[in-house]
Formats: sequence, structure tokens, C-alpha cells
Amino acid sequence: MKTFSPPNSHIHTIVRAFISRDEEVILCRPKNETWLFLPGGHVEDGESLTTTLKRELSEEFGDYRFSE
Repeated sequence: MKTFSPPNSHIHTIVRAFISRDEEVILCRPKNETWLFLPGGHVEDGESLTTTLKRELSEEFGDYRFSE
């Protein structure tokens, strides 16, 4: 019996955070680049979106506590 194997996909699930205070928004910029993006990143297998976002924010900003 053959088992179904989905085709290799180049689609990835990501989460992003829109973080603002007063009239300011936090954006990220890669080193030596001019473009900006919202903080976040790729969802790992079996990881919830909330867990992913907390992990990514911790990686990008260190041990900072964001309110939900």
C-alpha cells in the first residue's frame, strides 16, 4: 500500500507582531539593509502561534516582557 506524501512546499507559516506605543511602532531592519519588517518569524512544527511569537520576540529583543 502506498502512503500519501505531500509535495515539497516552499510555503512557510510566519507570525508578525504590530507593537506600538503612543504614535511609535517597533520595526526591524537587517544589518546592512534599508528595508524594514514587523518583528516575528517562522512557526516551528507543532508550535502554537503564540509560542512562536513569544520565542521570536525573545530572540530579537532579549528578555523583555510584552503585555498581551
